Amino acid sequence: MNLFLQLKRALLAFLLMAGLCSAALGQTIKGKIFDSKTGEPLTGATVKIEKGDFKKSLSTRLDGSYSFAVNGAGTYQLKVDFIGYEQSQAYQVTVKSGSDIAVQDVFLKDLSTQLNEVAITGQGSKVSDGSARGLEKNANSVVNILSQNAIQLLPDVTLGNTIQRVSGVTIQRTSTGEGRYAIVWCYPR
Repeated sequence: MNLFLQLKRALLAFLLMAGLCSAALGQTIKGKIFDSKTGEPLTGATVKIEKGDFKKSLSTRLDGSYSFAVNGAGTYQLKVDFIGYEQSQAYQVTVKSGSDIAVQDVFLKDLSTQLNEVAITGQGSKVSDGSARGLEKNANSVVNILSQNAIQLLPDVTLGNTIQRVSGVTIQRTSTGEGRYAIVWCYPR
């Protein structure tokens, strides 16, 4: 009987200690972070909590939720940061002794501004094949254009030999075979 009484006391002491430890360590501050306009949860927002020397921070989950295990009862300061949104005010979250959970949801305002007009300008290379094709395409009449890049890649030694590669152009050659005069074929309309 004495052994039974000792086991009963030990079990009671164990349950009492477990209850006290779980009450001290089982307190949680949790909540969700939302966009104030749309009500959408904000994924990846940084949530910071502190009380004296106790400081923690984390990022919100996919559903915008966060959860901190805290050191006990007291008032904690909570702040939220998210790129493109105003920094939140400091929230005072009170965890009461005997309470397991304190909930604080936060709604952030975005910093977006409306743009009236965006002008994108650029200048293409005038020596590229793409530029030559664009000039041919936009010309009022039918033209053939060799770009600077195309001329550099050709194996021709003289410009006369290069010109003969253009449609509608032939070269009159001298007795030595060198191109002398370009003959351009034009057809009247």
